[in-house]
Amino acid sequence: MTSSCAIHETLKTFNMKAQFILPVILTLAANVLAQKATEKKKPKDPFVRGGAPAATNPPPSDPANIYALIEYIEVPRDLWLEYTSTNPIGHNSAPLRAEVQKWISEGKAKPIEISCEVTKSGNRTVSESIIERQFPTGYSPWNKVSLPIAFETRNSHLTFEWEPILSDDGSKVDSNLAIRLTKFAGNSFDTIEQRKSLQPDDIGQPLFVSYRTTLSVATSPSEPKLLDVMTPYDGSGKLREDACLLLFFRGSPVNIVVPDKGLPPDNKSLNLEVERLEVSLTDLNSWFAEKDLVAGTQQLRETAAGWIKEGRGKVVDRRLSPARSGQRHVVENIFEVRYPIEYSPDPVISPSAYETRNTGFSVEAEPATGPDGKVVDLSTAIFDTRYCGKSAVLRREENGQWIPEIERPIFATMKITTSVSTGINSPLLLGITTPVNDKTEPDPQKRILTFVTFRN
Repeated sequence: MTSSCAIHETLKTFNMKAQFILPVILTLAANVLAQKATEKKKPKDPFVRGGAPAATNPPPSDPANIYALIEYIEVPRDLWLEYTSTNPIGHNSAPLRAEVQKWISEGKAKPIEISCEVTKSGNRTVSESIIERQFPTGYSPWNKVSLPIAFETRNSHLTFEWEPILSDDGSKVDSNLAIRLTKFAGNSFDTIEQRKSLQPDDIGQPLFVSYRTTLSVATSPSEPKLLDVMTPYDGSGKLREDACLLLFFRGSPVNIVVPDKGLPPDNKSLNLEVERLEVSLTDLNSWFAEKDLVAGTQQLRETAAGWIKEGRGKVVDRRLSPARSGQRHVVENIFEVRYPIEYSPDPVISPSAYETRNTGFSVEAEPATGPDGKVVDLSTAIFDTRYCGKSAVLRREENGQWIPEIERPIFATMKITTSVSTGINSPLLLGITTPVNDKTEPDPQKRILTFVTFRN
């Protein structure tokens, strides 16, 4: 009887506690289920990877392009060996680049080449400053001479291919690079008849020197990075013992200058302005050595205008044409050059087939305005192809003089292919290229700055 009463009292107490505890448990359970449901609907943080915390330095909200700058600088070999023996070069090449600039200011080193590119993260861009040299690769004996019957074209000077990826927090630029500097070193003439009739600028078998750098590198914004150290060749193909050729690289995001006011929503018409300014390599070297890429690229047009006013450069051209958002845009200013590619020797040497090459200036562009009409996304290819004359590959004697029998044309091209974003009415530096001079060589001092501007 006592045991039965105890059990009854225990059950009574449990029921009384359950009246208070059960609602609390049900409330907690409901809250947990609601929280899980909310978490399922909540989008994932794009900056969280594998449970890691979100990035502490998110990228800037303003849209940005990414710029790259490469520099070839020739330095004395003894200075290079002396500096690196006491200052081992690590990941950061900024101290070395500063020391090299000191050598340049003292006249001990000299810049050889500079090139600048711009694109958007994840896009590939290509810049070319090349001279096309044609030369014979096959001969046929005819009337006691070797008749050229096959030709090949070799591009000399600079090609720069680049594909950057900006890290999530904007602190690193991962770059895939392919850089090629090819120098024309002259011709070799292997037969008696060629050497007998030899004149300046005749074409035999050309000699080239190539410096190629293909690699992947991660750098901080505007951080100078030494990519390669090369021993240059002289004109005879011998390695020089007095010099080294250093290749430096810098990459950095640069925010777009976004205007306060954009195009009206119903207006898709723009004016595309392409402007080219000629300045000196010396001025460009000093300019970029003293600044990061943000200031160096954003302030370059205004500074170049000052150089031009002082007589240290000139405006090559400024071209305007209407464009429309979402539509492909092509303008060309072409001079067609026709030249033989095959010859027939019977009864006399004469052309049997021709080829046509377009020279001049052309712009291919596809702009697209953003929703607010303030920013334009642009895919473009800009070509400047120049006809530089002819060189003889075969001569014949007439009245005691050797006159050209077969000649090959020489063309030079500056080309920029890229995708960028730019604000309305804000000039954007598209690239730096090298023109050809009167000697059919890359100009040792002149450089071309190309800017684009969309005007409303």
